Amino acid sequence: SNELKCDARLDHYTAANPGVLVTLSANALPLVSNVENLRILYGIDSDADNFPNSYVDAGNVTDWQEVNAVKITLILRTEETNLSSANTTSPLIINGGFSVNISSVSARRLYRVFTTIIMLRNMGLG
Repeated sequence: SNELKCDARLDHYTAANPGVLVTLSANALPLVSNVENLRILYGIDSDADNFPNSYVDAGNVTDWQEVNAVKITLILRTEETNLSSANTTSPLIINGGFSVNISSVSARRLYRVFTTIIMLRNMGLG
């Protein structure tokens, strides 16, 4: 299902894969329905000016001490296929360089993208 779920157990993430969900228990509670995609990128301050120079996924972070921000993008879609006809089955390109493949049925839905950048406390204070 296309739900963003919350499961308050502490063993979901491992040090080897900090951004990869390992398991979800049967007790996970849905927070948001119709989630098409959730992406988390980490802001890298490579020149020590307290501002991110680039955003990368967890697998491309080479020095976690350089991470001073988190960029979260959430793509939601409507429950119903509201549009009268689908004129595309090509990927939906999202600002930030990633895409979501949309099927012909899903192309009849409306989409909304939410993005926020969170500066990590005390990481950008030098």
